[in-house]
Amino acid sequence: MIDQSLVPIPDLSRACTSAQALRAADAIARDLEPGLAVWRIGTEDGCDSAGRSIRWELRYDLLRRRSELVITVGFTLEESSGRFGGAVASVRLAPFPAEGSELARMALAGQITGRALRAVWRQQAREREPLPADFPDSVAVVAAVAPEPVRSAHARVTRLRGAVWSVETPGRTRHLRPDDLR
Repeated sequence: MIDQSLVPIPDLSRACTSAQALRAADAIARDLEPGLAVWRIGTEDGCDSAGRSIRWELRYDLLRRRSELVITVGFTLEESSGRFGGAVASVRLAPFPAEGSELARMALAGQITGRALRAVWRQQAREREPLPADFPDSVAVVAAVAPEPVRSAHARVTRLRGAVWSVETPGRTRHLRPDDLR
């Protein structure tokens, strides 16, 4: 099963940029396992004109544990006022293979060996390169697509494009490399 916990983030008070979310998540990830590097960061909640979002999801591979660390940086909602409150990180450990996945079903049925599962995990981990340390913040992404609003934004390294932000705006998806944002 998936372990999950909530960690308060006292340094953030409202929506935050991807760089702010990354700093908060990296501090949590380093406490769990030194040397972890984020391989994906994204928001499905859009960004305001300053590159801030109310929720960012960051993903790290825990290679020795054959698991993925998923940290979601978000904000509590004060029910009485309907306003956002303090920042929290939802931290969960998702073992491989994912619960309910085809690989998990095959493993339970004895249709795939542990050795084969480890090989699949290693292959997936090789394909998920960490984002470069100097990867551009969401502030640059919003500036690059202005005046169009950002509906969602995801950053990762792909074999085809290298390090890239995939940004959904009304009517289209753009793929922006770091050089496009500087």
